Amino acid sequence: MQDPRLGPSGGGYAVWLMPDETSAAPLTKVIKSLSKTPSALSPDPDARDLSIFDPHLTLWVPHGKAAEDIEFFKTALKRAVQKFRQKMGAKEGQAVGIHLQLDDPAAGTGWWNPVFSPVVQTSGAETVVYLRRLIEYECGEPASPTGWFPFVPDNEWCPLFPLAYTDPEWHWQGLQSMAIRADMVVQASRVVKFPLHARCPNVAILDLRGQVEDWKVVDVVNL
Repeated sequence: MQDPRLGPSGGGYAVWLMPDETSAAPLTKVIKSLSKTPSALSPDPDARDLSIFDPHLTLWVPHGKAAEDIEFFKTALKRAVQKFRQKMGAKEGQAVGIHLQLDDPAAGTGWWNPVFSPVVQTSGAETVVYLRRLIEYECGEPASPTGWFPFVPDNEWCPLFPLAYTDPEWHWQGLQSMAIRADMVVQASRVVKFPLHARCPNVAILDLRGQVEDWKVVDVVNL
């Protein structure tokens, strides 16, 4: 059985939209709080906490050449960002960024979204989808196949910020329970007040091989 803590593609690379330090602070506070759920609920005294990760929105995970050739991926991402900046009317040296409103926390059914904050559709979600399409196109994968997240069509993709990732034991046992996930939603809402504003000034390529705590940034491109 595949370790559910592996990246959404079972390892490999992904593009994350990253919030700035101010926007990331309340999200990090929630992520750290929710990470204590297993040790608080498990009868096993050795139950491990959930991994802590940087706040992000997963824009896209490649499954073609970009999944195997990191230099190709880096170059393609830079081209996509350049086209995005042109579309946004950015001048040379002018920062664009994407401003989003993050809605109340909700519970999902996957290992990647036991608790998440969805992007308010009227607050810039269309801009995020447009950037995703540019990245797909420049990587030679303009039409994502249907299947397991995030391999879904753009019109079915819901931009969100994960607030927890589960580990194998708690994905298949404790955190598989929607009742526990619902409690985590309530907890997240108590830690900080939603909705939240997120300013996202850059995108990053992440190497998702290994477990959550092993994930690392490979490249960062300013919007």
